[in-house]
Amino acid sequence: MEMERNKQDLTKHDKVVFPYLSPSRRREVMGRSHSEYLSWKRLAVLFPLLFFLTLPALADARAVRDSAVSGVSVSAEGDKAEIIDRLVEAAKKLTREGRYTEALDDYNRAIELSPGDAVLYFERGSLYYFMIISAGAEALREAGSPPPSPAAAAGPGGVSNLDPAPLVRQNCDRALSDFNRAISLNENFDIFFHMRGSLLGSEFCPRRDTAQAVADFDRAIRINPSNAVYYLERGNLYAGLNRFDSALADIRKAVSMEPNNYYFHHDLGLIYERMQMKREAAEHYKKAMELAPPEQMPSLNRSLVLSRRDENRDLIGDYTDLIARRPEVSYLYIHRGSRLGDEGKLRQAIEDYSAAITLRRENGDLYLSRGKMFYDSGRKREALRDFKESCDQGNIGACCYRRITEQDIARGEGWIPFWYSRNHRRYFYDRKIILMKAKEGKVVRVLIEPDEAAGENAVASGDPDEPSLVLERWEFNCSRHQVRIRTQRKFDRNGRQIAHFSNFEPHFRPVFPGGISERLFRIVCPAEQMFHRRGEENVRFDGKRVLKTNSTFAGFP
Repeated sequence: MEMERNKQDLTKHDKVVFPYLSPSRRREVMGRSHSEYLSWKRLAVLFPLLFFLTLPALADARAVRDSAVSGVSVSAEGDKAEIIDRLVEAAKKLTREGRYTEALDDYNRAIELSPGDAVLYFERGSLYYFMIISAGAEALREAGSPPPSPAAAAGPGGVSNLDPAPLVRQNCDRALSDFNRAISLNENFDIFFHMRGSLLGSEFCPRRDTAQAVADFDRAIRINPSNAVYYLERGNLYAGLNRFDSALADIRKAVSMEPNNYYFHHDLGLIYERMQMKREAAEHYKKAMELAPPEQMPSLNRSLVLSRRDENRDLIGDYTDLIARRPEVSYLYIHRGSRLGDEGKLRQAIEDYSAAITLRRENGDLYLSRGKMFYDSGRKREALRDFKESCDQGNIGACCYRRITEQDIARGEGWIPFWYSRNHRRYFYDRKIILMKAKEGKVVRVLIEPDEAAGENAVASGDPDEPSLVLERWEFNCSRHQVRIRTQRKFDRNGRQIAHFSNFEPHFRPVFPGGISERLFRIVCPAEQMFHRRGEENVRFDGKRVLKTNSTFAGFP
């Protein structure tokens, strides 16, 4: 009778489904087809947060559980079955709330009423297993380290070398005991072998035994060869053991069974990446992004970026392909726009951010990002509109950019920012005043002002003679890579001139690589490459790094 009830519980409704199991695993347990697979490991990291979100409902949940099992007679078999069902439902609710100990109490009571019920042992073992994963993920998160690789966690014979906390060790023993008991009562359910294999293959379990885990996955596949998840997890276990040929065969099999499953493509990409097959990995990461829901895009995109080694042109092509297939996803426009901005293609970048804003008008960060690109391209009035919109939506940083842009517009369109100093002073050059001086010289006006948006640190305090604005004329000898400040005038906050130096620097000095003079040199003398002679060395600076041309280079002081 109990054996028949096991079959009914595994095929009707969701009596054996835990809230932390993925939708696909729920369908596996219920004998239904599955079209999407979400990693329980990922959910395990997020699951503890549910406890804090459900604190107000704890008292009500306790009352519901107590009322579910009170006043019910156990004299009849039907009454006992009803009590077991209510205990199981109460345990699931408590599990969702993070109240694992109370959930275990309910499972214990249910098993006492029906000690020959394989499904109850399976459910309780699954809860112990989830407690192991949850505790392990929490410990790693607090330590700030990634989970150990399966190969590193396994000792001789595939047995775990990890030394988990006593409670984790105890829960692993209990989970394994429950799965063994469920299998001894009924060997016909593939999910039982699958979960025991997952437990024995887990790096968090001290009973880790990869050989037995593979055997359990093999048994689950023999019972139910149509379940793609089993191939996927066996393939991932093989990958952890560096058996990449077997891993590829299994995960390719899973992909062939469910070609529209984004998670399968992502895991196949991981295998290719570990095999140093970056191009193949990128193609499957891109396929995963093509199929995945928008909320999964960030994690998938990180994998794609790493596989492309942060190459802008390849990534721009990837995003272009994805946009052609999924034009409704704003995330893709944002990242292509960011990459185009890095390439200096501001007009195209602005178009992408505009497309993203059309899809997500309530996102103030998008207005801020587009405003910065408007600003960099000299379209300050359009930038100001975006900064205002972002500021109105509560973005404090956008409010600072708004004030800066308003100052720039009031100053005039000719002044272009090119430097921001450590003491919060902003440097501008006048693009309308770049004068030729003799054959090789050029003169440019430079304006220096404190950044009022940076707060009290923007201006030196106390000294009434401290200038609020400095106006200079810089002279460059482009062919010799030299510069001097010819004149300097200082003004107070009221605009009154407080100092004037007509010959501030009488002699030229070298343009210093990486400094403010080099930044302006490349603007005023764009056709020149910077060379500096030091002893017997020739050193060229390309605006980003120092390039050695001969001998050895010790660096500039």
